[in-house]
Amino acid sequence: MSEGNFRWRVVSTVPSRNLPLRREVFSEVGAELVVDEVTEPCSEDDLLAAAADADVVISQEAPYTRRVIEGLKRCRFIMIARLGTENVDFQAATERGICVANLGPYCKDEVSDHAMALILALGRRIFELQRKVKEGFWGAPFMDEEIKKVWRNVFRVKSKTLGIVGLGAIGRTLAEKAKGFGMRVIAYDPYVPKEVAKGLGVELVDFDTLLKESDYISINCALTPETRGMFGAEQFRKMKKTAYLINVARGEIVDTDALYEAIREGRIAGAGLDVVGEETKPLPPDHPLYRFDNVIITGHSAFYSKEAIASMPVIATEETLRVLRGQWPKNLINKDVKERFMARFGPMA
Repeated sequence: MSEGNFRWRVVSTVPSRNLPLRREVFSEVGAELVVDEVTEPCSEDDLLAAAADADVVISQEAPYTRRVIEGLKRCRFIMIARLGTENVDFQAATERGICVANLGPYCKDEVSDHAMALILALGRRIFELQRKVKEGFWGAPFMDEEIKKVWRNVFRVKSKTLGIVGLGAIGRTLAEKAKGFGMRVIAYDPYVPKEVAKGLGVELVDFDTLLKESDYISINCALTPETRGMFGAEQFRKMKKTAYLINVARGEIVDTDALYEAIREGRIAGAGLDVVGEETKPLPPDHPLYRFDNVIITGHSAFYSKEAIASMPVIATEETLRVLRGQWPKNLINKDVKERFMARFGPMA
């Protein structure tokens, strides 16, 4: 299709180096793909200037506030090319009849692997042992006292209780892997039916029970107004002193200062943190959390593998093409949008 004869306009605010989309694929359905006109991080004004007349906008971190959404005159689909969607005002999008989707469980294996790796590394004190070995100490047969000091905090993972907060795709995949290590798995997720959890071999419990019974707690839920600050001083007081906190979700779910105090005072055993604090403000290198041997911080890397990254533009493209062909996206988040969408744009398959 020649330039200027496009039926649709698709704008991506994600730098093309991070999300390489293929123009020719969009052209086949009559869509013009606009990339690198405005790139993230961007302001509301930048987003509106680039996408006000777009039929579809593909983004990761762009601010889809009510003001922006109401300024998108033709938009029928917002494709968030990652898992987190806390940057979208879903109520505003639904009111405007705009579908919103994300990449779905594209990195469920990577994130669940990472959570399990943190559990094992903390339980076996892997990094402390490595540091002691580099300092010249050794275990059997020499039984150096410095190694034995680390051993005092090493416990068998089998039979320990893993509490999962958020039993979505990643939480369920982690549960399967943890059960392979012989762990008892419980979960807190008010949106998952008990029969579904039972089918996974997972016991659903209330939040307080999960805090009190878990030896490891893995946070696998989305960041929402409900979950923001979910873990604070009160929650850490309810946890076992031998328990570890694992966060592979969003940093804002945990009060960082309260976590630091809980570890400093010995109220919990330690933490494995792929994310800490605000998404756009990495923990400064002089933060006291780095001083603890019983804290592992991995700088928001849990999602990554070569395979997962390669799938991102593919899924974003497939979801966009579905909508332009009159089909619902597979990873539609605001499912209650359908009636308003069809009233505004017509029926879907």
